[in-house]
Amino acid sequence: MTGTSYFININDRPIEVKIAKSPGRNIRMTYKDGKGRISIPRGTSQAAMEAAVTSMNKWLNELALKKPHLFKHALSGALEGNQIKILDREYELIILANRTGTTIRGKKNSNQLIFDIPQSIMHDTEAKQKYIPSVISKMFAAEMEERIHSINGRTIQGKLGNVTLRSASSRWGSCTGRNDIMISNRLLLAPTDILDHVIIHELAHIVHKDHSIKFWRLVAAHDVSMKAHHHWLKVHGSTLLF
Repeated sequence: MTGTSYFININDRPIEVKIAKSPGRNIRMTYKDGKGRISIPRGTSQAAMEAAVTSMNKWLNELALKKPHLFKHALSGALEGNQIKILDREYELIILANRTGTTIRGKKNSNQLIFDIPQSIMHDTEAKQKYIPSVISKMFAAEMEERIHSINGRTIQGKLGNVTLRSASSRWGSCTGRNDIMISNRLLLAPTDILDHVIIHELAHIVHKDHSIKFWRLVAAHDVSMKAHHHWLKVHGSTLLF
């Protein structure tokens, strides 16, 4: 069975699941970028592999209920037009082809985002969506850090660790045990009140490392439209795509 793949229909979308050999000792199941993967250790019995497929299918269906945006049909991304809105500001989007370079460079001014990319990916939408957002994260990293510190100062006032802006597709943000805050760069595309909702949520984890009643009360105390913001993300989050 290893070295093969199959498709499972999730939310009317065919999801490919690859079954591959693994040097590890345990069976692993992952889902990333619209594809599933089951990693099978050598020597695994046929019955165990079939059980893994059953478990994978169950897990994917459960994941689709919790995070439906991961299984949406491909939508037009923000990099496909001539304008892009980031932090509620409109920028002219200029993507230039470099025939000799192999790296992506970006420059931001008051009303333009200019990218110099290799000729080889100029017409490769998937490659642009993979690499350009990392450059955008660097462009807005300082502003995001300042925003998070400012919100923390007037709300939670917690002991904040490092702040990062990353290309995360499976979550909107996170707060580690060391109070390091990560925010998905997809939220740069959201209305700023939605971004601030996620920031307050993660800052609240500095005080409560769980989702207890005390945690939600703390979030609601500093985000009076918490339920509306949460609903917006649930309904429109899948449209926040580069």
